Order: sequence, then C-alpha cells, then structure tokens
Amino acid sequence: MATILEDDTPVLALAANGDRPAQARMVDHVVGCAEAGQVPLGIALGAAEVFARMAAESGEPAHLRKLGGVLLWQSENLWNSGYYERSRIYQVEAVELLNKLADDGDEEAGALIAAYGGAFSPDILRLAADLGRTNDRPPEDGDSSPDTVH
Repeated sequence: MATILEDDTPVLALAANGDRPAQARMVDHVVGCAEAGQVPLGIALGAAEVFARMAAESGEPAHLRKLGGVLLWQSENLWNSGYYERSRIYQVEAVELLNKLADDGDEEAGALIAAYGGAFSPDILRLAADLGRTNDRPPEDGDSSPDTVH
C-alpha cells in the first residue's frame, strides 16, 4: 500500500519550497490517498487543508476555489464526527471565500455554493457576510501583523 510520501516525494519537495502548482497537486494527491483507503480521511483533509492554504496564498481563483472545496469537505467531516462548532467555523470561512469568488464572476465557485447552499443555516450565511465585510476593509494604522486577516 502506498503512502502520501511514496507516490509524490518530488512534488512534495517542490510544494515545500513554495511551488503553487505542486501544492495544488498535493491537495489532490492526499485526497486521492484517502479515497483509496490508504490514509484516514481526517488526516488527509488536514494535509489537504495545509497544502490548499499554501497554494491559495497566490490569490489565483483556481487555488482559492480548491481551498474553499477542502474547507467544505473538512466542515462536513468535522460535523459527521460530532465537532459541530469547529465545523461551523469551517463553513463560515468556506462560504465567505467562495461567495467572494462568485461575486468576482467565478462560476465554479458559484456552483459549489449552490451545491451546498441549502445546507448552510442563515446564521452561517450572516457570519460569512460579516467576515467578508471585515476582510474587505483596509488595515488600520499599525495593523500590519501577519495574523491580520485582509
């Protein structure tokens, strides 16, 4: 049985060195390992989330959309495991991210939101909208820490 590393060690090295396409490829690879039963789903989603977040730093819609999809899947997995509050946090982040992409004309992001649309409570939609407004504000003077959400 293959592991996450055995199949894609060269790609992992590229991903670790900031190669965005390699990071996106690793998302697909670790999810594929989970789907093949080679890695538990929770572990694969955790790894996929890390790689997707790194790739999304590029700001490219495809990478952002991939992150949104991973966040939705992570949310679903957490919910099914009884981690309801943590699941809601992932839902809010995913909805905010995908709504922003859809608002910018990304039809695939809009389709993802539509596919899950009925699953989101009004509270999740409100919190996502609030987060979107917060992220759209310019940083205040002196607020340029790496932890600041922009």
